[in-house]
Amino acid sequence: MPTLNVPASGPATTISFNPAAGGRAIGQVTLPTQMGVTFVKLDIPQGAQTIQVRLLPDQTDTGLTGLVEEAWLSASLYREVEPGQFLITTIHGSRSVDDPYIGALDPDRIQEFDFPVTAATRDPHSTLSGRGAFFLVIEGQATPNIMGGFLSGRVAIEVSVDQAGPTGVDPRNVLWGPGWIQPYGEANPGAPTGPVQPGPVLAPTAGPDTLIGGAGNETIDGGGGEDYIRGGDGNDQIRGGTAFDDVHGNTGNDTVYGGLDHDWVVGGKGEDALFGDDGNDLVLGNIGADTCEGGAGADTVRGGQDNDIIRGGAGADYVSGDKGADTVSGGEGADLFHSFGDAGIDRVLDFNRAEGDRVLLDPGTQYTVSQVGADTVISMTGGGEMILVGVQASSLTSGWILVG
Repeated sequence: MPTLNVPASGPATTISFNPAAGGRAIGQVTLPTQMGVTFVKLDIPQGAQTIQVRLLPDQTDTGLTGLVEEAWLSASLYREVEPGQFLITTIHGSRSVDDPYIGALDPDRIQEFDFPVTAATRDPHSTLSGRGAFFLVIEGQATPNIMGGFLSGRVAIEVSVDQAGPTGVDPRNVLWGPGWIQPYGEANPGAPTGPVQPGPVLAPTAGPDTLIGGAGNETIDGGGGEDYIRGGDGNDQIRGGTAFDDVHGNTGNDTVYGGLDHDWVVGGKGEDALFGDDGNDLVLGNIGADTCEGGAGADTVRGGQDNDIIRGGAGADYVSGDKGADTVSGGEGADLFHSFGDAGIDRVLDFNRAEGDRVLLDPGTQYTVSQVGADTVISMTGGGEMILVGVQASSLTSGWILVG
């Protein structure tokens, strides 16, 4: 199974449950101004059965037809399996719902998803008084402000245990006060002001580097050490180098390599070619028709939006085409092929039950399995399909498909 290594800086925040406060806890993060990955630790009460997570971005004037908030964000969940290593529990195509606190003023703009807590998903190594520790991984960025700079990038997080729907007052009122909605064109509290200029490309060193690209087509190499690299605009060539690297292509058609060790490799906007290389990597295509490859190691490889090519590479990988009509291969190893009801029509080229490959569908997904010519077809309520190319359904042994 794929694992994710959290950098030494740790989570952006921890959301802890107070048993006396009931079944809800809240917290907040501030997303970066360029597409990035943010960690939130969830301290879940022992004995919890179902957890609902709701992401409530900061917004602007509710009088606008289309509210302005974070351009795009998604979430996945990991649990600790060994000290410092985290196993992916589930990736959901989060549902879009009306804002439960301001209703029709903000239709279909809040992201919400559920996941079950079972003996298989509860943290077996937690030292937190018997409570399970999970990590919520949020990918997203603050929205540019038409007057220059960026909006605040704030996101409130509401976590409910064993109960659905809102269970208290709006978390944003609690965290930011009742005046948190700001007119569009005015910076929200805490937002950068004035135009934000891309920084210079710095020469790599043997240690940690922060390298920010500009508007052109650039070649950036992190060298040694734990690097933070952003490509900026243009069609960039980026290499993370050795050690853990947080590497994002951002805007443009970029080619990005994680290099050695466990890396985060993210495409951003554009048609990108992304390679995790060696190590247990997180490879995210994001927006655009991308080619995403994990390389050697137990990788998590996701396409994001549009029609992508997904390759897990050697190792036990978690591969998900996400939205769009994707072409997916796991490579060598016991791979987990993920899909959900409205994901699109995905073709899996190398499903091999003898190697331990399995299919994982989101909780509650209704599906049928049929034989269409030489292929096994999984048809899901919502229109999604996963086609296992060249696989006879009669050959599939018990446990080949999971829901949850």
